Amino acid sequence: NHAVIYFMFKSGSDKIRFQTTVNKSGSREAAEWIARACWMKFEAGCNKDGVSIFRQQCYDRVAKKVDSAKLAVAAIEQEGQQESKKRPLEEEHGDDGKCVDH
Repeated sequence: NHAVIYFMFKSGSDKIRFQTTVNKSGSREAAEWIARACWMKFEAGCNKDGVSIFRQQCYDRVAKKVDSAKLAVAAIEQEGQQESKKRPLEEEHGDDGKCVDH
């Protein structure tokens, strides 16, 4: 997903384009939160280089959470796939234990 959240910050006569990416943020909502935090850094007087460093720090913090969440989801999906391969004995065999024609 290559979605971005961007804004134009007016600093004097200059307009600064700045963005966050959904991919590096982990979700659209996180990208929006990071973009808003970056806007606030500009409002506090930080320059683009300083805000870029701040954005990377935000990405680094959420990356740990995103990686953990992806691992958890993968484990759940794998468990679900294994469970779906196991069918109850009743589905495979009749009451007398003989195989049922499908």
